[in-house]
Amino acid sequence: MPQPGQLESRYSGRSVEDIQDNVRGIETLFFGDVGRGIKGLDSYLDARGRHFDVRMRQAIAGVDAALSDIGMPLSEAIEVNPGAVETASLRVGDLQRLIQVDVINALSLTVSFNDNDGD
Repeated sequence: MPQPGQLESRYSGRSVEDIQDNVRGIETLFFGDVGRGIKGLDSYLDARGRHFDVRMRQAIAGVDAALSDIGMPLSEAIEVNPGAVETASLRVGDLQRLIQVDVINALSLTVSFNDNDGD
């Protein structure tokens, strides 16, 4: 069942834009900002022989395209165009798995449970 009342930013109608802003933050963290002379995580991973540039760009592009296809506030889209919302959710999940599994593993880190996991 769609639950538009559970959306973050439901009153401002910025749910999709907020997701896009989060993806831009991930992109900057990973790739850095050449214009400002900021190296990204990819530089460190490349130095370790682990290359995720292509996969990360593809995952981010997939999220961007899916979010663009929604074309309306998320609170409306979940009822009017649930297929586009589902596709966007799947693309965000792809990006999340890439980060939480592959990138975290390449950094020799472990994701563990914490107090914010909703248990």
